[in-house]
Amino acid sequence: MAPVKMLVPCPAKIPYHNSHVEGSGKLLRCMNRTKTRELVHEVIHCKYCGEKHIDTGRFAAFNHNPHLCYHCKKLFYTDRKSIGIQEES
Repeated sequence: MAPVKMLVPCPAKIPYHNSHVEGSGKLLRCMNRTKTRELVHEVIHCKYCGEKHIDTGRFAAFNHNPHLCYHCKKLFYTDRKSIGIQEES
């Protein structure tokens, strides 16, 4: 008997709910495919709670959108793909 292949939609086409972080692994894999050469660093504030968003670790290595707020745990979008930093230099 031949193995059954399951079709899985691209994570970029899956709508993400803003009130939880379920599916963040799919989101990360999708963002890894959208790397750009020039890193864009900017001060980012969450669109929901207003807290400053600072990217660390793996997320500080590439421009991405959406961002996950560490305070309210919601996904939010900015005008462009970027990396959140503490302050402008």
